[in-house]
Amino acid sequence: MKDYRGTALFVGALASSGDGLITALRTFEALGVRGLGAATTVLASGRDGAIRHELPAECVAAQIQEITAGAVGSVMVGTVDRENIVEPLAAALREIPNAKLVLDPFRMLQSGVPDSDKSTLEVVKGGLLPLATVAVFNSPEASLVSGLPIETEDALQEAARCIADMGPVSVLVTGGRLDGQTVTDVLWHAGQAKVWHGPRLDSPRPVGLGDILSAAVAAELAAGSSIENAVDAALAFVRAQLGGDVSEVK
Repeated sequence: MKDYRGTALFVGALASSGDGLITALRTFEALGVRGLGAATTVLASGRDGAIRHELPAECVAAQIQEITAGAVGSVMVGTVDRENIVEPLAAALREIPNAKLVLDPFRMLQSGVPDSDKSTLEVVKGGLLPLATVAVFNSPEASLVSGLPIETEDALQEAARCIADMGPVSVLVTGGRLDGQTVTDVLWHAGQAKVWHGPRLDSPRPVGLGDILSAAVAAELAAGSSIENAVDAALAFVRAQLGGDVSEVK
């Protein structure tokens, strides 16, 4: 039997494309952490187009309660795309003793989100964000959550600080979508910013790169790493997936 470093739970979509739950479980395993999963939505590509089945909120909560009857060191919550699941999900998460929560709840592009999704954004900000040990956003997502434009490193830091004021212990904002040949990632933790710089890599992006990063953070937290060390190791893991060296830390 494999000797795992810890146990992590992923809560989110099960997609035939490999995003979400599948990517998270593969990442947990690669980092030596036992992975568990609770599906919120099942996504598949059928002959007539995409097929989507949303599991009832009580089913999601029941999965979490059953899985976490044993010890779980961390929980990663992936994309939250409907308002009615937030309260039951938050209630189930609050019942997990001592687990670190990595929240990666949005998948948004530079153009923003439809009006129909803005209420979900606000409910997530109020119901899940304050529970997070580490909240993870790319720059467009962080801009939407904070209400601030993000085009520079200073703006990344200010958005991370602003989101931290909403309740999470720490906020990681990635800068890969900004222009330039240097990629900057910012962690706001304990009232200050830690910044990573690395060269932009042209390697093909693996499926679910954002999921890989958040799952790697969750895996390292489950293994007992501090928040800063968990983020550092997770960023290094992602860069390794892209064929690059570890980022320089400032």
